Amino acid sequence: MMNFFRNLFKKPDKHIAMDVELDGMHPSRIIQLSYLIIEGKRVRGKNFYFAAKAINRYARQVHGLSVYQLRKLSGGKGFIDHADEIYRDFAVDYMRSNLPQIICRPQEGTYLMWLDFNG
Repeated sequence: MMNFFRNLFKKPDKHIAMDVELDGMHPSRIIQLSYLIIEGKRVRGKNFYFAAKAINRYARQVHGLSVYQLRKLSGGKGFIDHADEIYRDFAVDYMRSNLPQIICRPQEGTYLMWLDFNG
């Protein structure tokens, strides 16, 4: 998995900017994830908030988010509820950029990615 991200970030014509906010607990959990995928003149961006049970007071001083605010902003959803979408954004993009001869279809209701090698 780490090679996947190393190769994705090294692509010269592509840039990825990410920002995360953490709950400051031990172990920490992501409570906000934002990213931009910049490819040439095309820019795609997403922002996710994730519900949290508790937030360290020092972390809250940095990002200003409370448990109540996160519950409203996230709709009560956690990271796992968005994991498929985040995975698709990175995996499908990687396949299309690095293996353009293979037709890649995003997952639909499964963790499997459909690849067409007939292309």
